Formats: sequence, C-alpha cells, structure tokens
Amino acid sequence: MILNAGVVQEKEIMEILKEPEKYIESQKYFSWERFFTNLLIEKTDGTYMKYQKSKLNPVYLHEKNKRMILSSVREIL
Repeated sequence: MILNAGVVQEKEIMEILKEPEKYIESQKYFSWERFFTNLLIEKTDGTYMKYQKSKLNPVYLHEKNKRMILSSVREIL
C-alpha cells in the first residue's frame, strides 16, 4: 500500500509495480508481500522514511502521507 501510494518517490518502484512478475524471484521470496516489504525496507533504509515492519515510522502517519495511502487503498477496493 505504501509503495503503491507513491509516498516513496522512486522511479524503479513504479517500474516494478507495473510489471512485478519481471522482478520477483519465486525461489528467493515465498510471497509477493515479502518481496514488496523487502523492497520498501531497502528503498527507505538510511532515509527519514525508513520502514520497519515491527514498528511504523511516524512519518507515514503525517496527514499528507495518510491521505495518499488511504486514497491508494480506496482505488484497490
């Protein structure tokens, strides 16, 4: 949801989201969720947006980011 919302601005992420099957190795990742979680962790490592699955970074709760994420979820539903 965070990646699809565009909160993390990265050209490579958008390319991967368009055609994930070209990037996800089924032997390395048990599920697409694990692949995308790892991608988010890698792309935000060392930045103020650092993502950790165990504890949500407060930056994702800022109003603008929340709106972007919720809007993305509504599009999926």
